[in-house]
Amino acid sequence: MKDLYHILEVSEKATIDQIKTSYRRLAKMYHPDLSSLKDAEARFKEVSIAYNVLSCPKARAEYDAHRLSGSLSSVDSSYNPDPQKCKSCSGLGYKRGNCLLCGGKGEYWKKVKYGTAMVPSRIICVSCKGYGSANEVCSDCDGIGIKIYNKREKNE
Repeated sequence: MKDLYHILEVSEKATIDQIKTSYRRLAKMYHPDLSSLKDAEARFKEVSIAYNVLSCPKARAEYDAHRLSGSLSSVDSSYNPDPQKCKSCSGLGYKRGNCLLCGGKGEYWKKVKYGTAMVPSRIICVSCKGYGSANEVCSDCDGIGIKIYNKREKNE
């Protein structure tokens, strides 16, 4: 098994924020839809597995213990990846929701000064451009669209 720290291009003493930053950079670089590299999909999965292990304090501690003792075979079997479309965003990487400014209507009414009179006018929402919906980055998959599940997570 390759060294997960090496895969994410971080040191063994990297913070969670450093790991997350490196993961996002590498995931964007190797994403199969964005990269023209032949091995992009395999590298993307490799980077996702490394992030999944190193971003969880408990899994990272277990990985470090096995890494230092020289026996990574048990880590290999317990951290078998199972990439799936994120269920929260259906693999899009973002969630659709109602626009907060217009409440999902795409427009709102406002009194506008027309000459000396205040006239009720229909205003197209500038936030959603009249569509009524707004996209926000999915918090479950961090905008990637897939989520890696370990066999261990499924069994617990």
